[in-house]
Amino acid sequence: MENIKRYIFLILCIVAFECVAQYNLKKSNMINKKNKSNYLYIFFAIIAYVIICLLLKKCYAFNGIGLINLLWSVTSIIAVIILGKFVFKEEINKSQIIGILFCVVGLYFIFVRGNK
Repeated sequence: MENIKRYIFLILCIVAFECVAQYNLKKSNMINKKNKSNYLYIFFAIIAYVIICLLLKKCYAFNGIGLINLLWSVTSIIAVIILGKFVFKEEINKSQIIGILFCVVGLYFIFVRGNK
């Protein structure tokens, strides 16, 4: 049980750093390209992705590369869509919501039903 908690914690950290990276990349694209703070946003995004790589390495001790990346991708997609909606006021339509639900159902079948 301790390993599962550590695994979930690592995935949540990866998702958090993915949000940090995506936020900084989006902000760097929104400001004047010649502005020096643009490079700071890009720098922070790169640092976040380096941390993601280190956390992924730790996750591979718990599960296979495909399943780790599937879990990371789907949870990151959901988190970044929420970030876009509430921070950048991006719109989400019904088709996108249905697509997100399919992703969540897919995770259920792979991680819950697939382990029975």
